[in-house]
Amino acid sequence: TNLITHDFRFPAERNLAKQLNDELAEAGNVRIVVNATVVAIETDTNGKVASGVRVDTGNGQRFGITARRIVLAANGVENVRLLLNSTSVSRHGLGNDADNVGRYFMDHPYFSAAVLPLDDANRIWPASTIDDYADLFDRSIIKIIQFDPAWVERRELVNCGVMLVGRERYKAHPSYLSPAVDQFHSLLELLGERQLFDPETRRLLPKVFGNAFSIVGAYSRSLRKDQRRLDSATVRATVEPVPDRDSRIRLSAKKDRYGVPLPEIDWRLGELERRSLLVMHDQLEKELGKHDVTLDQRLDPDPATGWPAPLQGGRHYIGTTRMHNSPELGVVDANCRVHGVQNLFVTGSSVFATASYANPTLTIMALAIRLADHLQTSAAN
Repeated sequence: TNLITHDFRFPAERNLAKQLNDELAEAGNVRIVVNATVVAIETDTNGKVASGVRVDTGNGQRFGITARRIVLAANGVENVRLLLNSTSVSRHGLGNDADNVGRYFMDHPYFSAAVLPLDDANRIWPASTIDDYADLFDRSIIKIIQFDPAWVERRELVNCGVMLVGRERYKAHPSYLSPAVDQFHSLLELLGERQLFDPETRRLLPKVFGNAFSIVGAYSRSLRKDQRRLDSATVRATVEPVPDRDSRIRLSAKKDRYGVPLPEIDWRLGELERRSLLVMHDQLEKELGKHDVTLDQRLDPDPATGWPAPLQGGRHYIGTTRMHNSPELGVVDANCRVHGVQNLFVTGSSVFATASYANPTLTIMALAIRLADHLQTSAAN
């Protein structure tokens, strides 16, 4: 077969603040300052040495913290905002002489690609089937269905991954998996975060109201007892994004309460990703057909985008301060140091040059440990 399974691991405790709270409290060499948001990085007069950070408490008080070395570990969006907002010496932001900060933005697109009976999913790929999304975190490990790597390379595709997720009947219905319901969920999330006047809120409101009947219809099925049975599995598919310099984060004209410009994200996906996703689905359908299981396909393209709908991001913000030996092609070097600044470092998934199809957390942790070792060794020398 061209499909294999691969381990996908999840921690027992997802909140590192809880997991490490006691250890950090007892550490004599760690000081944690809360309610103190860093808004910019300060440098010397030529921008070659970082001297400290500028901090805002949110109540009108600002102060600076000086340091011999500074590490940004604020995710693939906030690392970019800090570098681009640090313009006291470098007009275009720190590390941005080649206009690479914020470029090569990647996320993992996710699709509800098909539906099949849950019993069949458990019978054929039990280790790749979960009862529901909450079940992800009740297991330390699940199996992800993927292409055989050699097969991918021969066909010049990118990686894809699939897991089979148990869903109640109404949540596996085409109307529930429609763009209209997806937009409704996005709107609810924005309203829950009190983003009432956000441009995305204004964009989604007329769409949701225009599709109100179909959204109500999708949820009305949940009122029937037979529609709340957990007897279907959706094929939850993701595909590896290809680095694209034009896929990027910029600073917008709108600012947060600290006066820092908010990000604008221009996320681009290409034909290679789309073709790989369709091939993955085709291979999955063939494999299930060997077991007399037929997929209810849900990969019809959205006329507005050409991509299957609904398309959702995994919130894995990757690539925006990419690692490359050349300052012309990246933002940080092999040791995560910002090109052109002697003592400024970046860690997290923003330094990844590629994204694969898998969650980035373990790689983020490995790079953080590697950077800590480098800083400790270089300080000793």
